[in-house]
Amino acid sequence: MASSAQLKEAAPTPEGEAALEAYVDLLHAVERAQRQLHETVAAELERAGIDDVTAVQALLLFHLGEESLTAAEIMHSGRYLGSNVSYNLKKLNEGGRLDCTRDDARGAPRFRATASGRAISSKLWGLFARQREALKPVCSMDDAAVADAAAALKKLERYWFDQVRYKL
Repeated sequence: MASSAQLKEAAPTPEGEAALEAYVDLLHAVERAQRQLHETVAAELERAGIDDVTAVQALLLFHLGEESLTAAEIMHSGRYLGSNVSYNLKKLNEGGRLDCTRDDARGAPRFRATASGRAISSKLWGLFARQREALKPVCSMDDAAVADAAAALKKLERYWFDQVRYKL
């Protein structure tokens, strides 16, 4: 059983408590930002009259770009934010947005965007370019602020990766 002295040591200081609250706020902001990204992509697809592709699938096409990757490579690339890559690849293939080929009989299937899949990727490039231009006048974020935010998030990503990989 912990003594009162040990409990007092474990109790966060006001500064530590404020820092913990800020960290939890950051975690919530990351979650909300991902949801808002998906909502933004869904709205862009709706405006374009594309109703056979979800936001998750459109982002998969965006991240795939011109590459030809296996399902495992897509999942482990760190760019795909979906819950079920196999389902989404199957749906995109059935919808004619992806081509699936095998190098040989035993090789893993490789996926490459078709012309219609690349058109969706191109739409997202346009959306993101418009958003980037609007950041400074709307949010007072210039290119340096965006680069700083990206660097901070990459550090967090690496930290969380290490937590899982090394069971910290």
